[in-house]
Amino acid sequence: MNKLTVKLMAGFLAAAVAGPVFAQDRVVTLEVDQGTVMASNGGEFVGARNGKTLIPGERIMITDGSSATVAYTDADGTDRCVTRYSTPGVYVVEPTCRRAIAARTSGIDGRTLGIILGAGAIAIAILASSGGDDDNDGRFISR
Repeated sequence: MNKLTVKLMAGFLAAAVAGPVFAQDRVVTLEVDQGTVMASNGGEFVGARNGKTLIPGERIMITDGSSATVAYTDADGTDRCVTRYSTPGVYVVEPTCRRAIAARTSGIDGRTLGIILGAGAIAIAILASSGGDDDNDGRFISR
């Protein structure tokens, strides 16, 4: 693997890590609409109350005749996205609201734009620092 490839891979890794860092300022809460909803963070399922704070990876169980809403809200309360569950089953709490991701493909908010611009700046910096020459002309030389 040449130096340019390693630098590009490092840049893409840095950009991939930047997204979750910005996503951590979301508060995820459970709103029990009706019936019994249970939650588990790796152990047994226990009854979940309205307003329970959820963490990504936690599981919620919707029982027969029950429904719930998982609300993703910015820490400052300016942006809110919800996912509703009414079909009985077990669901994993995602780190981001899927509807929020879909909605943002048509209009980019400031946070998403920052991530995109930051990833682009990292890629440009890596390419500029590589000089375009990795002193490897593809021939194997035994030493």
